[in-house]
Amino acid sequence: MTNGSDCTPSSKPTAEGAEETAWQLSKEITVYPNPNSGSFRVSCDCTLDGPVTITLFNAVGQEVYHYSGELSGAVHDVDLESPSSGVYYLHFTTSTDRYIQKLVIE
Repeated sequence: MTNGSDCTPSSKPTAEGAEETAWQLSKEITVYPNPNSGSFRVSCDCTLDGPVTITLFNAVGQEVYHYSGELSGAVHDVDLESPSSGVYYLHFTTSTDRYIQKLVIE
């Protein structure tokens, strides 16, 4: 197999020393209401020992929302301005775990 320049790759790129935590579909993360109109609450029934990152991606992988910081009461409210209808994927990351949740905006 060549890459268009008639070159054949000889190795795969790797990141040495990087530990990857698998994404998990989980009942620990709740998005409600789901479906919604762009305003929803993210709730975590998990151990939070520091800041979290919440990122929302549309179906083609574009980031449409990002939050990084502490959660008050293990919940976070999201209010998107004029979101497009469709399927979205919420990535929720703690210091030890990574979760993914599917949601629908109508």
